Amino acid sequence: MGDYSSNADDWEEKFMRWRSSKSRSIENFQVNDIEKTIKKALKEPRYPVRSPFGTPFKSIKYYAEELKKMQSNINPKIKIAITVLAYLIPLIIFTSILTYIFQPFGFESKAYTIEIGKSGDTNYNKPFYLEESSAKRALSAPITDAETSYRELISSRPFNIIFKPDIAIPDTAQAALQLEFEGKNSDIYINSQLVFPGLLNYSILKSFNDQEIYIKNELLPYVKSSDESAANAKDFLINNFPGSTVYSTSEIELENPSLEKIDNYSRTQTAINTTFRGPIALAVYAEDLNIQFTKQDLNWYEGEDAYTLTVKDLNKNIVFTQIYQDDGNQINDSVLGNEQQFEINLENQTPKGIYFLEFQPDKNNKAVDETLTSIHVNTNKIMILGNFLPWQPVKFYVRNNFPILLNFNYWWSSKDQKIMINSVRESGGKAYIIVNLYHASKIEELYQAGADYVMMPHLLGGSWISNVLKERSWSQRTFTDLRKDQKKEMKQRFDDSAHE
Repeated sequence: MGDYSSNADDWEEKFMRWRSSKSRSIENFQVNDIEKTIKKALKEPRYPVRSPFGTPFKSIKYYAEELKKMQSNINPKIKIAITVLAYLIPLIIFTSILTYIFQPFGFESKAYTIEIGKSGDTNYNKPFYLEESSAKRALSAPITDAETSYRELISSRPFNIIFKPDIAIPDTAQAALQLEFEGKNSDIYINSQLVFPGLLNYSILKSFNDQEIYIKNELLPYVKSSDESAANAKDFLINNFPGSTVYSTSEIELENPSLEKIDNYSRTQTAINTTFRGPIALAVYAEDLNIQFTKQDLNWYEGEDAYTLTVKDLNKNIVFTQIYQDDGNQINDSVLGNEQQFEINLENQTPKGIYFLEFQPDKNNKAVDETLTSIHVNTNKIMILGNFLPWQPVKFYVRNNFPILLNFNYWWSSKDQKIMINSVRESGGKAYIIVNLYHASKIEELYQAGADYVMMPHLLGGSWISNVLKERSWSQRTFTDLRKDQKKEMKQRFDDSAHE
């Protein structure tokens, strides 16, 4: 193998010359390379170890001392920079992750997509996915053709789309859900609310370049000569169908009507001094909104009783939202709470236009446990939207251009509930009034009040079973068949009610 001592001396001389000739820019490489070699020698001492230059080491201790000398010769600034980077890089990565999740500098919009029919559309590890269990009940297995992947609707049962955001989304953020469907015959519901009807019983009323307006066939006889000057579908609907319910597959950006189109508008205070239980929504035409309301908790159920008031503009952009908390009594002692009075002043935030006021109770109780005893708004143009539950007698009027169905739910059994309908026939309208009655003694009073027909469910039920048994034998088989038919009908009604 030759003279080991001589070779080692030559290598040492070469090593010292090489070290002094190299620039600072590779000092760290030198240290790391030799350090790896030394560590290898310490870990595997039984194998012959050679230096990076191909010559054997003189001794482990010798080169360990040389390593210390080289480290001491490295520029202190380089040492500090390396140390700072060692701590800074993980900190930057960690900070970036937190920034992405919590959005401390303001929320940025983000799109989530489910490619229905493609592999992974039910992957629950994703933030946005199709729930597999409900999809199996309502949708087909994935189908792929030459152009796209999809699933077919095979049942009227609902299916769930799960959204578990991977970032912090503020309460005031708004979401837009975009769906793509083929076919026109299926009703589309979201959270049991119809968002677009099937067009099986609709006809095209008007066509524009890339837009078509459909109308229910049953409403066609009520359509009068329409304004043909509209340049697009939105203007046509506004000019010809004010106040109508419109479903659209594209976003409609509405504009507030001019003051000239609002009859007798005044900024006077309107007081609704009727107690309502549960949610209620109002539409108003106003400016510089001032809202005053009184909240009172029933305290029938254990838990916090709170209301959230949200004010939205004509295009449903949130202008204001706030939670109004419990009165302090969260037990179910049935002691009526003290009235809590609140005032919201949106001066200089609400220019003249249409706004929606939505009062929504919390869901901390088994049932709604809070009421609104009064609502005051600084406008004379105000109306109630959708369903509402008056706790006390209330008077209101309805004006409509097309046939509508008004439903009044009977609340407490064995309690009188009077519904007085005035001026329908006197104003030239056409209405059919059908009511249910619990007490037979009131039937004549209802007919005198103007009812077209009074139904008494318990008598109708008895009459129905009597007719059935006249036509069929009184046997176990008859009742078995009736029971099967009843279960089938109830199941169908239950499935249908999930979509109403």
